[in-house]
Amino acid sequence: MEFSQNGLITTHHDFGQDLEWQKEELAGSNRASTVIIPMLYSEIEQPALKNILENLNNCRYLEKIIVSLKADTVDEYKKTVKFYETLKIPHLIIWNDSPGIKEILEGLKKEDINVSDLSGKGRDMWIALGVGSLDSYALSLIDADVVTFTEAVPTRLLFPVVSPTLDFFFNKAFYTRIGLKELKMYGRVFRLFVTPLIDSLRRKLGRRSSFLEYLTSYKYALSGEFALTSDLALNIRVPGDWGVEMGILSEVFRNASLKRVCQTDLGFHDHKHQTIGSSETGLVKMAGDIEKSMLRNLVEMEGADISTPFLQSLQVLYRRLGEDYIHSYGGDSYFNGLVYDRHEEEKVLGMFSEVILGAGQEYLESPFGAVIPSWSRVLSAQPNLRSELRDAAEQDMKKLA
Repeated sequence: MEFSQNGLITTHHDFGQDLEWQKEELAGSNRASTVIIPMLYSEIEQPALKNILENLNNCRYLEKIIVSLKADTVDEYKKTVKFYETLKIPHLIIWNDSPGIKEILEGLKKEDINVSDLSGKGRDMWIALGVGSLDSYALSLIDADVVTFTEAVPTRLLFPVVSPTLDFFFNKAFYTRIGLKELKMYGRVFRLFVTPLIDSLRRKLGRRSSFLEYLTSYKYALSGEFALTSDLALNIRVPGDWGVEMGILSEVFRNASLKRVCQTDLGFHDHKHQTIGSSETGLVKMAGDIEKSMLRNLVEMEGADISTPFLQSLQVLYRRLGEDYIHSYGGDSYFNGLVYDRHEEEKVLGMFSEVILGAGQEYLESPFGAVIPSWSRVLSAQPNLRSELRDAAEQDMKKLA
């Protein structure tokens, strides 16, 4: 059994304890909690989401469930609302592209705040965090494609934040990314890109970076599941691109005492797997956005000097360290009887290696990136914006009643 507490944040291990006492404490708490599900319309057609709803129905301690929906048509929105009728917990479907929501976001432009031109998980997450913070102490985000989802996910995420005994501000999930049917390792962006990139950056910066040390404390920094207090949610900026998970961790580092930050073991985890893609799609696109987010935060928080020569040497160092990690992953896979295609891993590493210089140059050309201002910043310009978005979403649902 592994009990270690390595790094700057607290780790909650899974020692096989029963969940019922945690659910009872959550139910008896005066700290209301909400689950947020950012999702694409296409996910209602997948078996994973049906299983998620069945398990959420066992979490009666929840105040509400907010679905932050990306749908292209009224018909897709209607079908999504119909799909969620099996949910016994109060819920709100926010159609982020509805005419009412679009009109409200468009109105922010007169305050020099541009959210309406953005799209994607970051924007949808930002909208739901604002609406959810109106009447909940704690908010938990879960992905809609988790095949192995159980009621333990929201329970173990929310408990450290809601429990007054623990009283954490932020809790990040970590888990083992193994395809149980294929018997192979997943999590390629984290294994083959983020881990050797952080290691390379630490060597370049002389291991003196507290921000990079903080990132290495997370066992799975790219997990899409986490919980946080509403107060923290109002004070973090949300990236508008695929670097959203890394961007959230950066904002937590900036805004919260690390003594009040933790991570929790959720066991085995499986969900849909992205294709490798290219600079504009898939895992390669994701890797580039993650790198730009990391470089931006290294400059903002620690004054790192990023230049073309820096990126060129970083690329060489990353490739060397990545090859060492592949050797280690191969050994771990063989020891556990997993399928491991070393040639394919080397090909992916080569594609990620090209990202280092390409995304780095994009950062140098546009260092500010697509970052949505914090809710506290936006509310100083539009104090009623959260309730206006909630009311618009409720009106959309009433039209279907």
